[in-house]
Amino acid sequence: MTDENTRLKNFFGTSAIAIPIGALVIFLGMSISTGDVTQAATLVLVSIVCTLGISLLIWIPLCWLAGMLVLGIFAGTVKLIGLNAAQRSAEKVLQPAITNRATIQQQSLANYIRKAQAKGFSESQIQSRLRQEGWSAEEIEGAQAVVGHFS
Repeated sequence: MTDENTRLKNFFGTSAIAIPIGALVIFLGMSISTGDVTQAATLVLVSIVCTLGISLLIWIPLCWLAGMLVLGIFAGTVKLIGLNAAQRSAEKVLQPAITNRATIQQQSLANYIRKAQAKGFSESQIQSRLRQEGWSAEEIEGAQAVVGHFS
């Protein structure tokens, strides 16, 4: 029940802030569409005065809706930024494990090197043979690093 109470408090707290934010957003929109701040203010005041305040039944919910929309977009953006930051930090933690993992190609080369070493071939003979087979120097060094890592 306390979780629901917290949600209600957060909702009503957000609602109270949403009306002024929405009023500002609507007023800025009206200022842009009318081309002048005074014309926008005049439009709002005339609508309230001429309807004896009844237009507030439209203005207040409209301001609340606009404010909730802006707050929702803001909260979603903050959450998205937070998730991206968390994802980046997780990638930093996991990156060494990913880069230390040998590829299948490196593992097969490493197995070949181990077998050749077990048969008594020198490192230069093994490298020469692998180069003849078309392996690049980087691939051979990567496989040798795997052999050295697991030896």
